[in-house]
This record gives sequence, C-alpha cells and structure tokens, in this order.
Amino acid sequence: MAERIRAAFSETSQVVAGLAVGATVSSGVAGAAGTGISRDALLELADQALYRAKADGRNRVAVSAAPPPADSGRQALRVA
Repeated sequence: MAERIRAAFSETSQVVAGLAVGATVSSGVAGAAGTGISRDALLELADQALYRAKADGRNRVAVSAAPPPADSGRQALRVA
C-alpha cells in the first residue's frame, strides 16, 4: 500500500505560477503481528525506517526489520 501511495504521489504535479511543481513521498513501514511489541516500539521501528528511506535517497519506502517474537527472551534448548 505504501508503495502505491508513493508512486501515485510522485506522478502528480500541480501548476503554480506557471511552473509545474512535483513532490515526493518517503515512508517507513513496520509490522508487528503476533509479536506482542508495544505501540511505542512499533512507532519507533517505523520512524527508523522512515529516516532510512530519506537517507537512501528519498522518494522511497523502507521496511523495518521484523521485531523479535514475543517469546524471544526464552532460552533455546540445545541438543548436543
């Protein structure tokens, strides 16, 4: 969805004082289904992705790394 919005926005321009003016959109996307991550942590991941999109050249969508699962604090049992 974010990529479709970005593409549609960049294809649209307006004429202002006789000049065509265009704009671009950079977006940061994060998802957390089934992870138990807090809303604040999810927003932080999206914000980090947004700044990465801008740093990588703007007019793009960056996706955050997946947050760890809710039970990631558990130690894995190792079998030797």
